Amino acid sequence: MNQTDSKRVLAIFVGALSTLCVNTCPENHFQLPDSLCCHNCPEGWYVAMNCSGENGGHTGVSCNKCSRCEDIGQITVSNCTQFADTQCMGQLPSITLYGCLPVVVAVFMLAVIVAVCLIRVSKSGESDESSAGEPFHIKDAETV
Repeated sequence: MNQTDSKRVLAIFVGALSTLCVNTCPENHFQLPDSLCCHNCPEGWYVAMNCSGENGGHTGVSCNKCSRCEDIGQITVSNCTQFADTQCMGQLPSITLYGCLPVVVAVFMLAVIVAVCLIRVSKSGESDESSAGEPFHIKDAETV
């Protein structure tokens, strides 16, 4: 056996040995670096704390419900993942009319006053021949 063949055999042996030593977790589990398998959290939940195998015992994974940014008046920056909660930011813009109400009323009243003035000015420019030169022409009820 030459040196190249020896290296190939050694590589195959190391590969086979490493494959045998790798633990895989069952379905719906994730593996920690110390080869401990933990249950996944259900849909809509994230892993808040991994499981542990300290002191010969086994403590289960701790799951928290994913936050909904809309429920707290914020926008979603990133969605909830298996290991991280939803990331929220800022507030959704909201308009309150309480502070604006006096301004809106004042602008409306000003618009009504301007409209009334414009109507009076346009009507004062109209004149009929009988009242030319007279600002007001009052007719008696008997002459009508």
